[in-house]
Amino acid sequence: MVSRKMTLRDAQTFPLSERPDHKPDLRCEYEPELEDAVKESLDCRVMVAGALETSLKTGKSKLLADSIELGPCFVARSNALG
Repeated sequence: MVSRKMTLRDAQTFPLSERPDHKPDLRCEYEPELEDAVKESLDCRVMVAGALETSLKTGKSKLLADSIELGPCFVARSNALG
């Protein structure tokens, strides 16, 4: 499981950012049945469970999501003056 902030990137993938130990973002792929959970979790901390795949050719990893659990969400603050 990975617990991080999530931002929707494109159809059926998103990056998991703010990972522990300053690890780089991790691309996460999901099936259509998780789309609503992904949309609800934008800018939230999440727990994502799934299979981690690492390419032998490139060394890059991706997580194939099986489930997503929501944590705290962050609300953008307005820059309105006055």
